[in-house]
Amino acid sequence: MEDVFIVGAARSPIGKRGKGLAGLMPADLLGKVQRGALERAGVDAANVGQVVGGCVSQINQQSFNITRVAWLSQGFGMNSASYRTTSVSGAAAPVMARKAPSTIDLA
Repeated sequence: MEDVFIVGAARSPIGKRGKGLAGLMPADLLGKVQRGALERAGVDAANVGQVVGGCVSQINQQSFNITRVAWLSQGFGMNSASYRTTSVSGAAAPVMARKAPSTIDLA
């Protein structure tokens, strides 16, 4: 069995409807967060096996696998699996706890 590591975590700034972040596409914003997490951790995207991302409101452009689209929009490889989780009231924590034993995660 290979060792598994969660190498970093990042989040976007908290915004308000119609304010400073309103002009960003959701996948672009999450992609910048993913890139920042990789840079801070000093990890090459090619070494990431699983990407986990979340958003509070999974509507409109956030209703597809925004984690995957954001990852690919940054030019990262197609070899990393990814999924999204709803990030409301700590709902992502149990998902991360279940996934950690079996994957390499960037959350």
